[in-house]
Amino acid sequence: MTDEKQKEIDRIAGIIRERIAKKEPLPIIKGAFGEVDGCEGIVERFIDEDHGLKCKFYGCPFLYKGYPEHKSVDSLGLVKALVTKFAEETIGRSRFVKIGIVLFALLDRKHFIHSLRVFTYLVRIMVLRKLFYVSMKKFCFPIQHLLMTAREVARKQWDVDPDSKMMLEEYKDYIGKREIPMIILGALDFAAMILEYDNAYRFRMQDIIAELNKDNVEKDVRAEVKRLFGLLIEREYGTEMKNKWKQIGRLLDVVLRFSKDFRRFLQGLLLSLDIGTMAMDESDHYFSLNRPSYNHKGVPYKDRLALQKKIEQDLGIIRFSMQATNAPPLGSPTATTKCSKNHTTANADCETLGCTYTKINHVHICEECGFSTKVNKKDVVSP
Repeated sequence: MTDEKQKEIDRIAGIIRERIAKKEPLPIIKGAFGEVDGCEGIVERFIDEDHGLKCKFYGCPFLYKGYPEHKSVDSLGLVKALVTKFAEETIGRSRFVKIGIVLFALLDRKHFIHSLRVFTYLVRIMVLRKLFYVSMKKFCFPIQHLLMTAREVARKQWDVDPDSKMMLEEYKDYIGKREIPMIILGALDFAAMILEYDNAYRFRMQDIIAELNKDNVEKDVRAEVKRLFGLLIEREYGTEMKNKWKQIGRLLDVVLRFSKDFRRFLQGLLLSLDIGTMAMDESDHYFSLNRPSYNHKGVPYKDRLALQKKIEQDLGIIRFSMQATNAPPLGSPTATTKCSKNHTTANADCETLGCTYTKINHVHICEECGFSTKVNKKDVVSP
């Protein structure tokens, strides 16, 4: 480590300690730099602009899109759990319920659509907007672009104003032609909330949308959606997420097959999206590198980890974290810990292990899967 870098570490650490001493707010985003231990980011300042809120972390030139404020994340997590668990436990586990839903849709399509609209109304209005409200202007630009494009497509297709009270706050007893766009836009708003507050999902969406082939969309939108979901499933590392995308893909395929309105809307939406705006920029790419659960751009995790290390060395990025542990000081013997792939990390020879460290912090990261162990002093600010 050069003297200049050490001076910069000491300078920033001093600023952070001073803010703590003055009891100033010090926002910390867990998992900002990755999905493994020691990847939180300490927010230096917020940048609020037309293209959404961004976070500037201490020691990092890249701007992190969005801010996962705890109350909003907890509220959204509750809604997400209610919706997904209801589908999994009541629909997914019963063949009779599935048959009943199919018969309902086939024999009484009008009231089936109304029931879906009421459900999305309850999620969108009675839950999301009552627990917290986020203006679309506060969303990061890719999500803004997705929502604005969807509204424009809906306006042209159904001759409605997507942001009018007749669309957003229509009474539950309304039955009519506006219900299909209300269902679609309501579901899209809910999805946008998830993408805005969970970058793990947003990075996946941006990664896959970059693979979109508009010529294929023109020919057969259903086949192109199926191809994109195939790529998404292929790039997932865990079985749970693979199964989740399979279920969502099957549901979308059924809707695309039997709903001409939705098929036309999705085709118009995908053709209207600006891929350059939706895809990951340099900052998104950097923050997505240390995430072993998904192979972004189809690149293995080991290669992405090496790329992140090179970027940080080239740009002199310093990652700080707040540690408050009772672990022994640096240099004390610790037990060897094995990761899921049976690689080992131990507090032995820092140079051999190839980890970045200072006198006040020590992090070992398995080069293969990202498993890490730490040895830290108590109540220190550490790079």
